[in-house]
Amino acid sequence: MQPRWYQTEAVEAIAAHFATSNTNPAIILPTGAGKSLVIAMLAQRMVANGGRVAVFQHRAELIRQNAQKFQAICPDVPVGIWSASLNQKSGSQPVVFAGIQSAAKEESLLHLGWRDLIIADECHLIPPDGDGQWLSMLRYWQRLNPDFRFAGLTASPWRLDSGSIIGADRMLQTVAFSAPITRLIEEGYLCNLISKDPDNHIDTSGVKMAGGEYILKQLDDAASKDAAKVDLACRELVARTAGRNSVLVFCCGRKHARMVVEAIANLEPGNVAYVDGITSKSEREDTLEAFASQQFKYLVNIDVLTTGFDAPCIDAIAMLRPSQSKGLVYQMIGRGLRTHHTKQDCLVLDFAGNLITHGPIDSFADDYRTTQRGEGGEAPSKVCPECKEIVHAAATQCSQCDYQFPEKEIKHDIRPAEVRVLSGGEDAMETVDVESVSYSVYAPEHKPRMLRVTYKLIGAAAVAEYICLEHTQGSWQQKKAAAWWRERSDVPVPDSVWAAYRLHKADEFAIASPRQLVLKWTKGKRWPDIVQYIGIQKAIMDAGYLADLGDTIYIDRDIFQSLRKGG
Repeated sequence: MQPRWYQTEAVEAIAAHFATSNTNPAIILPTGAGKSLVIAMLAQRMVANGGRVAVFQHRAELIRQNAQKFQAICPDVPVGIWSASLNQKSGSQPVVFAGIQSAAKEESLLHLGWRDLIIADECHLIPPDGDGQWLSMLRYWQRLNPDFRFAGLTASPWRLDSGSIIGADRMLQTVAFSAPITRLIEEGYLCNLISKDPDNHIDTSGVKMAGGEYILKQLDDAASKDAAKVDLACRELVARTAGRNSVLVFCCGRKHARMVVEAIANLEPGNVAYVDGITSKSEREDTLEAFASQQFKYLVNIDVLTTGFDAPCIDAIAMLRPSQSKGLVYQMIGRGLRTHHTKQDCLVLDFAGNLITHGPIDSFADDYRTTQRGEGGEAPSKVCPECKEIVHAAATQCSQCDYQFPEKEIKHDIRPAEVRVLSGGEDAMETVDVESVSYSVYAPEHKPRMLRVTYKLIGAAAVAEYICLEHTQGSWQQKKAAAWWRERSDVPVPDSVWAAYRLHKADEFAIASPRQLVLKWTKGKRWPDIVQYIGIQKAIMDAGYLADLGDTIYIDRDIFQSLRKGG
């Protein structure tokens, strides 16, 4: 099987990252781009160098699929499967594909034994800070093999119920490779997406949020409270998909879904089916198989067909379910990205305003550090008044009908030249541009010294953070400071604030700076918290240069020692 260019580049990027960094990387490949082949190539490369690999998935279907893909590519390499769902527990082979639930037990880990590479497929399902299962597994392999490596693959680097899975304090700290959706569509690897703004929308007024997402019961109640509106939306849905073959519909909850199924059935008798989380396994498998073979047109569901569901024939997505989660929105739309001989493109009908809230998926899919959208601010999308295509907010011309948007009135920046103070309301997120970064040594009384990092912002004054390099080794403050340092510098983590400060003074490029910050404003707090760094381009610095630099500056402790020894 001949890999595509981006699959080869993804594998090479992971190899290069492992050779130059000790952080845990991720690969981002859009739905339908062929993650299973990349997994097989990574495993093959490790085995060829004498290593042993374990690949983890959350679903039995993916375990079987990836194991079969690897065996087809490497027929001479023994492959094992460790999954209770598949009734297979074979873990002595060089490459094992396993379920996280089955493998996390201590007895299972003993059977899997030594591993040099751990791969997490669909890694957006890992909780932001890991959980008991993942942490216990990785700690086990770290004790067994301190040099083992960990990497993740996903189509959407956001938790469905929270923000980015990539960050200095997360299990995956950086992205080694990300394939651009637009290029893959242009080259024919993925299906083109078109979007129309419907006339009928879900009303979320009065629906509260918890943990950055709508409360599902309230959302279900709001969406189903007006039967006439549900019927109007379904009539529009059926009319706009008249020329389509396979339509996947996402609803807010069971009450809403029942009403949608009934309304579509009245318009298209015998042409609609429904699945949700309590549908029996056999019934769901039969329904999905019938839909994939185009035995009926409309498949209604509630968030259960967002990850790992492959029906390439899908040529229309109807979102009747609003969400504040970029990950969930991407996964819903991603079901239509696969190519199929029966379709030329995939129509996205957004009855929920998700694209207006989050923007076109390529605008945030290629930026893995984006977070949930905060309160206020300009919507990242707009609707063409002529053809109702949803386009990026900055577009001057509609991509479908060539409508020319009027020039936007230029307004003066009325924001005062200081960090704003919230006047009230709930917590909010804001992305700000960084103009410059400065460093200083902060020595509070009766506490360890800290590195003060001050970010001068464009259009505002500044925000600062304190990096606790001199706190007790192994404390959470020191671990967080070490992760912060590794994201920005190739130099080993110093245990002296003065060493870090003098390194920056000797070479300002030795510590990389972000282009933007994502700030979280909390009601009652004067200053925001920095929750994300965007655009950090860590310089790969020559070890010889760094060693020479270490000889020329005074530092409290020789942080360049390992570089001189070639470590």
